[in-house]
Amino acid sequence: MVQASDFDLTVRLPPGLEVSAIRKAIEYIERDLVDATGTIEKDKPVLIWRVDVVFLTKADWKYEGSTASDAGGGRTATFGVKEPAKKLRGTAVYKRRDIILRGGKPIPVTE
Repeated sequence: MVQASDFDLTVRLPPGLEVSAIRKAIEYIERDLVDATGTIEKDKPVLIWRVDVVFLTKADWKYEGSTASDAGGGRTATFGVKEPAKKLRGTAVYKRRDIILRGGKPIPVTE
């Protein structure tokens, strides 16, 4: 459930994008697009736990070559962000406080 306290109103947004629009999008996804197979707690699916608004330039991108062999397998060439943790720091306009990232997966905070 979307909580007002989970929004950081100091994050810079592009012109025309307002926190209320982000909130409506999150509520729509949680209400109407829930995939019950992606739950971390019974009957409490986590689809959106963080929304970042980040401004990237050409210098932020890096090319990641293909690992596919002639026999197939691997992945095709892609682009990634250089130093993503550094670039994303301070860009979370919405971050659920009851969810943390551990091992690359969102999990509930246990107290």
